[in-house]
Amino acid sequence: MMNNVLKFVLLFLLYCFSLFLTPKVSSAQTEKTYGLAVLDLQAIGISEIEAKALSDMLRSSITRIIIEKSDKTTDSYELIERSQMDKIFEQFEIQNTGCTDLSCAVEFGKMLNVERIVIGSVSLVGSTYMVIARIVDVESSRTIYSVDRKQRGEIDNVIDLMPLVGHELLTGERLAAPVPAIPSTTAPVTTTPTPTEPQQEIRPREQYLSVSGTPEAAEVFLNDELIGQTPIDYRRVNPGRYTVKIVRKGYVDFKDEIVVPPGGNESISYKLTPYASLSVSGSPDNAAVFLNGKEIGKTPVVNYMVPAGKYAVK
Repeated sequence: MMNNVLKFVLLFLLYCFSLFLTPKVSSAQTEKTYGLAVLDLQAIGISEIEAKALSDMLRSSITRIIIEKSDKTTDSYELIERSQMDKIFEQFEIQNTGCTDLSCAVEFGKMLNVERIVIGSVSLVGSTYMVIARIVDVESSRTIYSVDRKQRGEIDNVIDLMPLVGHELLTGERLAAPVPAIPSTTAPVTTTPTPTEPQQEIRPREQYLSVSGTPEAAEVFLNDELIGQTPIDYRRVNPGRYTVKIVRKGYVDFKDEIVVPPGGNESISYKLTPYASLSVSGSPDNAAVFLNGKEIGKTPVVNYMVPAGKYAVK
């Protein structure tokens, strides 16, 4: 009888010890990361340029949520960059001009090799803007989550709405929309708040700078300060006058002067001109060489760098 008790106790201890040694797999280790693409919102009643700007704002807000790895997100995502999408669309000779139905979403998702894709539209009816967006699972052709928002007034108010759309798509949490300022048609009434009423802080609207063009991965300098590489989407800047310089090795520098007004958005498009190498040789040596009427040296001239183009050589 005693031996049986000892055997039972020994087996129980061995079982507990095995549970202690068994490795535990955390949820982070088993969590699946989904490839995600955000297509441009379809423009209905607004211009393609405005829809593209709002789409970039939505894409930027989703990128920020993914990078910050908010604990409110229901799934883990890896976002495909817009430049990558454009290259793939260019190969298939199609344009990213928006998509609103499931069949279209599935087709684009397979083309971009992602598991999930964000589609939607932004439309204007009367003086009301409507933003509709949803995440679609490419394999099952099923809508994971959908968001619809309305905003009256100017399209500037819709810009503030896009981060809320991105937040709700990824977290399922619906945040309150900002209340747009409505100009008064009557004489202003001055009121004195009571001591118990908190004063609301009036925040000025922010300014954004976007830079895009070819080739990409060019360095962008703002007043000789490096702010990043292209493409740059909605970089916050202070209002004022700036000297913009875009630099990439092997290309002629791009320079421009811009003025960013308070609460305004500024976009810069560029196309860098590549450098070319010019060599001149012949007989006799030490002959003067002129390029478009300007002397550049004596022969032989070897690897003289000039912007690619047509020149008069004398």
